[in-house]
Amino acid sequence: METEDYYFMLRKQFADAPVQQPLDISMDALTELFGCTRRNAQFILKRLMDGGYIDWHAGRGRGHRSRLVLLRDHGEIALERAASLVVNGRLAEARNLIEGFSDSGLSYAFSRWLVSQLGISREPEVEDVLRFPFYRTVPALDPPLVMRRTEAHWVEQIFDTIVAFRVLDRSVQPKLAHYWEEEDEGRRWTFFLRKGIRFHNGKLLTARDAVHSIERVFRLNPAHWLAGYVYHVETCGTYSFRIHLREPVSCLPEALCTEQFAIVPEEADRVSGAGEFARMPVGTGPFRVVRNDESMLVLEAHDHYFEGRPHIDRIEMWVWPNYEGIETSEIMRHDAQLLYFEASDKHGWHPSLSQVEAGSAYLVFNQAKDGISRDERFRRGIRLGLDRRRMIEELGGLRHSVSNGFRLPELTKAEGNGEDEAASRAMAADLIRQSGYAGETIRIYTYAMASNEQNAAWIQGACGAIGVQAEVVALPIERLADAAVMLGADLIVAGEVMGEQPDLTLLGLYTSPRSFVRTLMAEADRKAVDAHIAHCLQRKDFAGRMEALAEIEERLKRSCSLLFLYHSIQTADYDPSLRGIALNAWGKVNYREVWIRRHAGQEKHGQD
Repeated sequence: METEDYYFMLRKQFADAPVQQPLDISMDALTELFGCTRRNAQFILKRLMDGGYIDWHAGRGRGHRSRLVLLRDHGEIALERAASLVVNGRLAEARNLIEGFSDSGLSYAFSRWLVSQLGISREPEVEDVLRFPFYRTVPALDPPLVMRRTEAHWVEQIFDTIVAFRVLDRSVQPKLAHYWEEEDEGRRWTFFLRKGIRFHNGKLLTARDAVHSIERVFRLNPAHWLAGYVYHVETCGTYSFRIHLREPVSCLPEALCTEQFAIVPEEADRVSGAGEFARMPVGTGPFRVVRNDESMLVLEAHDHYFEGRPHIDRIEMWVWPNYEGIETSEIMRHDAQLLYFEASDKHGWHPSLSQVEAGSAYLVFNQAKDGISRDERFRRGIRLGLDRRRMIEELGGLRHSVSNGFRLPELTKAEGNGEDEAASRAMAADLIRQSGYAGETIRIYTYAMASNEQNAAWIQGACGAIGVQAEVVALPIERLADAAVMLGADLIVAGEVMGEQPDLTLLGLYTSPRSFVRTLMAEADRKAVDAHIAHCLQRKDFAGRMEALAEIEERLKRSCSLLFLYHSIQTADYDPSLRGIALNAWGKVNYREVWIRRHAGQEKHGQD
């Protein structure tokens, strides 16, 4: 233990004691505080005196109290120690050190210093580093298992897919495969890979990796909607492979564009195990992971990326739990390179980029178990009791507009909001009474995230206003995604963000056993949904698939099985020196396109 750690122990023990003032204390008390023998306590005291931390005057004889003088302000020492830890990449340790003092002034000073480290590198001959804070760790980056938008976005930076989806014209473009062909009326697809592509560990990509990756998706996620159609995947040579289908699936190439089908090395699980691979994945993408822990996620440019090396040399996502103590104005003053919407929402910064998010927050009722949620009158009562416009006004943040579906308003069938907003609490309460509700406590589940927990608490209050007693349970998303756990809920409050291919996002939502909507469906709804899905997969055009999926949404809305709450707004603030910045469907930035514009003389003088 460092000498200053012992001083911190003394400062915490005597938190209210001013410096330079004598304190009476016995050696017995010090041995108990330090957790050591009397002899070792004397050695510690000598180290503290030699370091200029304390004055010590021992009492004469055993049992006599001694005099201790604390010489230095603990805040200055703690900040120096925390800064040293951060410089050495030990951000979590630094944060724990500061939090251990429960000193708001010290926490604020540390936050201000930490913010100053988030700037663009201005010194000459340095790497271009994209450094920004994020409110949580991202330890689960295994493509078939990603469950959140942030993880999906990182997967796209680390891995490549066989083919790529171009949003501009909704077309499928070459990626790892340079050519593909369809045979036997869509039951057989052959893909031909580019040569010379290397994984981050130097291994050459072959068809064996592609076949393994596709089979691995269905092994790790056997209920994937495509699994029932694919009955064999085989290599045809070193750089070609074939997928055999039981029935034609018109959107197979589009499905292979999604992050779940990103290509991993054949030996990934054997070498490191699935858990370690998820934390430190290896792909062929533009960036490689060099660190991923409780302090930060660090990616570096893949120098031999087959589509050209990225402009940014290094990406550092510093973990700042829940953005506690963060000051957005301080971040922007210090030229932080990127601040995503979660932090902007917390402090109300005016964003540089924004867009309404395709997708919706929603409330789904559990009709897969016996309970009051199976009664349609109860569900309608809850629906009438939720004034979504008032919810948006009272909770604020990034809640943008009342939602009537997963699609944005211009793609959603016209539907008035008046019924929801004009319905009186009396009408809602009357429906609740008719349902046979007997005062039992309704369990509202959500996954742990500030906005979700705020939504659930607001809905809990709205339920109470119409006579429904409710409790909120917030769980980690990995736990809540377990069907056995989510079936314990009466209602689940969650949200879904449409990816670049909303038809495939919805296919997953309506078919995956990890989906709250799918798992909580009534049996009749599940059968009807499966019939609509089968119809959807026969449609060759995007509009046709969306039409079939819209029928599912309308069915769930009519029965009040699924209640839509609001659309969010996505934002990102960024330093003006950053170019190539644009938001994707997840509200994130494609880092491969980002570059830093350094003005003439900037490298020389270290400033714009």
